[in-house]
Amino acid sequence: MSSYPVYYYFIIILRVYAGNACSEFVIDNKIYRYNVKVMPQDIEVWLDGGKPNNAVVLDVGYNTINVFVIGNGKPNPSYSKGFIDAGVCIITSAIAG
Repeated sequence: MSSYPVYYYFIIILRVYAGNACSEFVIDNKIYRYNVKVMPQDIEVWLDGGKPNNAVVLDVGYNTINVFVIGNGKPNPSYSKGFIDAGVCIITSAIAG
C-alpha cells in the first residue's frame, strides 16, 4: 500500500476553502468574482513545464524537500515523497559546519 505525501491530503481542503475564499470578495463595495484553482506548487511546476509524461519535480523549501514524480503522464504517489529537516536551512547549516 502506497502512502501519499502530506500535501495530497490538503489539496481537497485547499480547493474548497481557499478556492472559495479567493473566488469572491468585496473591495470598496464592489464585488469581484474569479474562477480560482488552488493546487500544490509541485503540480503547478509540472503544468508550467508542459506536462511531460515522465518527470521529477524537486521542491527545495526552507526546512523540507518534496519529490513529486510523474510517470506515464500522471502523478505517481508511490514514488513521491516529502523529506522533513532537509531543506535549504538544514543544507546550508551542514555546509557551514
